[in-house]
Amino acid sequence: MAWIEPPTTVSQRPAIFFASTLLALCGLARGMFDVAAQHLASLSQADVLNAAFYAPFVLALVFGFVSSTPKRTAYAGLAFMTLGSGLLIVAAVVKSFSMACGFAAITSVGIAALELSANSLIATAPRPAANLALVNGVGSAARVLGSVVASKGVFVRGAFSATNAGYVAMGMAVLSLLLCIPVWGISLPPPKDDNEASDSSPNKWLPLVAFPVGFLALGAQASLRTHTTQFLAQSTGSVTSLPAYSAYDLALGASAIAAAATLAAWTYLRKMDACAALAMQAFVAAVFAVLIAVIKRTGGIVCLYLLYTAQGACFPLFFAVATAGVRNKSVAGGIVVASTSGGAVLPLLQRLLGAATTISKSFPLLVVGFIPLSLYAFVMWIQESKRTGGEMVAWHDEWNERPSTTAHQPEWQTLDVELVSRETTRA
Repeated sequence: MAWIEPPTTVSQRPAIFFASTLLALCGLARGMFDVAAQHLASLSQADVLNAAFYAPFVLALVFGFVSSTPKRTAYAGLAFMTLGSGLLIVAAVVKSFSMACGFAAITSVGIAALELSANSLIATAPRPAANLALVNGVGSAARVLGSVVASKGVFVRGAFSATNAGYVAMGMAVLSLLLCIPVWGISLPPPKDDNEASDSSPNKWLPLVAFPVGFLALGAQASLRTHTTQFLAQSTGSVTSLPAYSAYDLALGASAIAAAATLAAWTYLRKMDACAALAMQAFVAAVFAVLIAVIKRTGGIVCLYLLYTAQGACFPLFFAVATAGVRNKSVAGGIVVASTSGGAVLPLLQRLLGAATTISKSFPLLVVGFIPLSLYAFVMWIQESKRTGGEMVAWHDEWNERPSTTAHQPEWQTLDVELVSRETTRA
């Protein structure tokens, strides 16, 4: 029987809707946090808040081990999101920065759980890399929307108000509660482990290696977003007569480019090998990170935009590569999401380097994240080629890889084989 493309519009639609909904909420929260952190009174406060937000992502390891279904993980994430956002309202009322950091950490625990739930579910479906790019692209677009709402409606032109921050937290709490309704109503298939993985699989050690690689790579992505506005403010001030706050608009444009690049990845990842794509994109991102320090003024801004384009789809690709061939996607995904905690360290290191030199000369630091990621993907590409015949193929002629045996075929295709067999017997 010929290989048939999985019926994405039917069998995968609930899972994609479920994951997109959760990641959209995470994107809104992250976008508002990005803007809020840039409007604090001092850089030291921004560093503390940034560390309080990203460090709790390491608790995704706990969710990966103890949670049995994506829905339960999602409910836990929504509960933490509601609790943290509600307490942030209290912190805004009493105007306590220390309380705000603590409650932001609770909120980030919820975000980590939601990202784990959404991504680990999609990783078990056909074409995981393409579909992960699709749902994470929705989350990236929501992140841009959250930044627009925060920068244009709450923190207007540098103004910071604890009262307005409280309104933002209240909105996030309400959204978290409302999302419990569609999450409860969606019918999802039971989670399945990867049947093609075995105890002797060369991929079984890869999630452990993925943590330090992801810690550096995802930390580099967080550092890039953290220092983009400062870089653009200095660059536009030296090139044009635009006011400093216009840098926020340029930063929003860079985030929009990254979201568009992530969504666009869905088109070519249906045939392109995920390892090859990640290795190339991470390497190109490292190149542009260095060029930002070399090329001045307008050229540096162009390199920044190209860097955002290259690294846009790195996280969904990294998740797909790190969980491929691993039986328990939830545990492997928990290790990947936990590596997001690198965002608590890399931005601080880049800020210190920028203070010692200039902000533009601090961007080559991001190479320590993107180069290991590229090498990791390249090694994975070699491992995958050995398993499939020894050829490192970047483009596949078929939409999906052929399963090795009928026992490993997806459930929908096995049913088709059974129906054909029954019809042949009757004839």
